[in-house]
Amino acid sequence: MIDVCLVSGRRPELLRSTMDSFEKFAFSNFQIKDFFVNIDSIFGTEEDEQQCVQIIKEYFPSAKIVRSGEANFTAAVKNLWSRTSANHIFHLEDDWILNEKIDANLLRMFDGVTKQLCFICKEKNWDGHALFSQLQTKKKFLGITINRTLSPRFSTSPSIIEGNFSRNCAELMDLNYNPEKQFYKGFNLRLEEYVYPFRSRLINGKINSNIIEDTGRHWREKRDIHKQIFFGNNRGKNAGLENYTLGKDPETKN
Repeated sequence: MIDVCLVSGRRPELLRSTMDSFEKFAFSNFQIKDFFVNIDSIFGTEEDEQQCVQIIKEYFPSAKIVRSGEANFTAAVKNLWSRTSANHIFHLEDDWILNEKIDANLLRMFDGVTKQLCFICKEKNWDGHALFSQLQTKKKFLGITINRTLSPRFSTSPSIIEGNFSRNCAELMDLNYNPEKQFYKGFNLRLEEYVYPFRSRLINGKINSNIIEDTGRHWREKRDIHKQIFFGNNRGKNAGLENYTLGKDPETKN
């Protein structure tokens, strides 16, 4: 049995597409113990938020839904993962669709070192060869590479995650930083140290390598909404977090 965690904004049209595709290609192929949802008050209206609740209840009448008064992506992930109890969790966001069938056979890939099965999308720039998502760091001396290290890159895009691992990660997460970037950007050294021995395995489709598709980018473009990310050398409060602005495309702070 698995738990499902869904991070959602107030975007019922996107949520409907997400729920439709994952119900068609995934949910019915797993035994789902609990369905946890966090609806942040980002985008949309209170009416849109209520529509999101109704959509979720259509599929999972007993879903455990938290409606956050203040939008905080990291808090949403941390709280959802902390509430789970199953051996594996299926992590989702409201702006993705699944393009082909997946089933519980995937769970056989968890081998003690593999702690996440991360679904491939075009934004990940998968080269078709890598088995795991890793960040390569090079150290050079006089222009010559003297050391290469590989660090795991865990993701908050749609994936299946080992339950205890996700709950331990949630306990270590710092609310000041983007949940995904603090796995490997130097924002949260305690979390990086914990995840270092483990791996995030990449899962591609059989029909198309991009087994999932991002619908949020197009949704924002149509509404002239732009994402701004603060990261890089900035280690102060809110480094690595995301902000959204309407109109002019903001610069990314490095």
